[in-house]
Amino acid sequence: MEQPLIKEKPLALALIICDQIIVEEKTGKKTLIGIFNQIKVRQLPAVHRRMVVFVSVTGGRGDYDAKLRLSRDDQSNPEFELDAKITIPQPISVVEISFILENLHFTATGLYRFEFLCDDELIFSRMVAVESIQNPIL
Repeated sequence: MEQPLIKEKPLALALIICDQIIVEEKTGKKTLIGIFNQIKVRQLPAVHRRMVVFVSVTGGRGDYDAKLRLSRDDQSNPEFELDAKITIPQPISVVEISFILENLHFTATGLYRFEFLCDDELIFSRMVAVESIQNPIL
C-alpha cells in the first residue's frame, strides 16, 4: 500500500518590503527598488499609497495555500490578509511571489508584523516600524 506523500514545509529565503519591483523582460530577473523597514507618517490615520512585499521560498513540493498578513505587533488580529496559491515543483525550486499592496491604512504608530504562511504554517515574519515624523520610536 502506498504511503501518502508528506508535504514538506517550505523554507524562507526572503521577505522584503519595497516601493516597486522591475522585472527584466528577457531574463525575468527582478530588481527591487526602494527597500525599507520603516514608514514615516505626518498624522494618523495614515495611508501608504503603494508598496510591494517580495517573498521567496524553496524546499517544499506541491501546491500550497499561501497567505500574507499584517498585524500590529501588540495584537493578534490581522489588519489585513491576502491569499495566494503557489506551486513548488521540486524541493530545489525557488518560488518568488510579489504582493502589491495599495492604500494600506495605518491607524497607530508602532511595530507591525508581516507574516507569510503556507497551508496555515508560519514560514517567515518581518517587522516594519510605523513612526511619527515628530516622535520617532527607533
